[in-house]
Amino acid sequence: MTALLNEIEYVEMAMPEPQQSNFRVASYNIERGLRLDAIIDQWRQPPAHLNDVILISEADQGMARSGNRHITRDFGTALGYSWAYAVEFLELTKGNRRERRALGENQIGYIGNAILSRYPLSNLQVVRLPCFFDYSQRTMARTGSRMALIGDLRIGSSLITVVSVHLESDSSPQERLTQMEDLLKAVRSRDRGQPIIIAGDMNTTGLDINQPVRSILSRPWLVLRSPAIKALERIEPMFAILNREGYNYQDCNLDRYTLRDRGYRAHLDWFFIKNLRQEQIQNPAIYHTFENRNRFSDHLPIAIEIALNN
Repeated sequence: MTALLNEIEYVEMAMPEPQQSNFRVASYNIERGLRLDAIIDQWRQPPAHLNDVILISEADQGMARSGNRHITRDFGTALGYSWAYAVEFLELTKGNRRERRALGENQIGYIGNAILSRYPLSNLQVVRLPCFFDYSQRTMARTGSRMALIGDLRIGSSLITVVSVHLESDSSPQERLTQMEDLLKAVRSRDRGQPIIIAGDMNTTGLDINQPVRSILSRPWLVLRSPAIKALERIEPMFAILNREGYNYQDCNLDRYTLRDRGYRAHLDWFFIKNLRQEQIQNPAIYHTFENRNRFSDHLPIAIEIALNN
């Protein structure tokens, strides 16, 4: 099992590298890939089709709920992108109550993080993040841990490090900080002054799942509306350490919700960017074109444009 949780599946596609001075990257919690074909069709439309890299979380492989597909492979192949995939969890059930109604059984049972890229990826690495409970004893029993997938790519003379990460949802702000500290330690060892882009579902609800009633009663506005970045900075201590480490999030994230689920809205998905000047970080976006009655995912894709100095 340990070997599986550190294994990286990588397929490189032969794709002409675009000749451009700007680099575009998106991040998307794909919600298992339950509606992958619709997502692919939408991703081929502007502005999503412009992205050079897509950092993905919650990508199934061999789960009945998503048709036993390899979501990362099918997404990457449809776009013609190179792709890397690593397992977050081996699912021991078919999923939540709704997902257990899916026909058939799991053929494999993986869910994980991925990187899709127009450019070849190298120096791939899995970073396992701390656990705070026994996943095998939960209703959705699973084995594994939250994790990050890191890779390098080169555009002209520029080396860029990208990180696809998914922090724990059933956690407290302090526990999310602990996971972020471990991730930053791993990324720090790779920092040679190149641009570093960390992105993913950080689950920044502001809530402490260990004390849900007290947490909600003390800050009811957290569940009534999507809190502003300034408010989350006061509640989620990870932002302080990101500031100390030199990561910019103020200029690369819009102050709006990225998750909408049955009326609940929250800002959970983020870019944290280091070793770039403020003027190089351009056009942060949330793709509300993915927000319709068909609900491609409970999350919305976020995107950013980077001006490179090649």
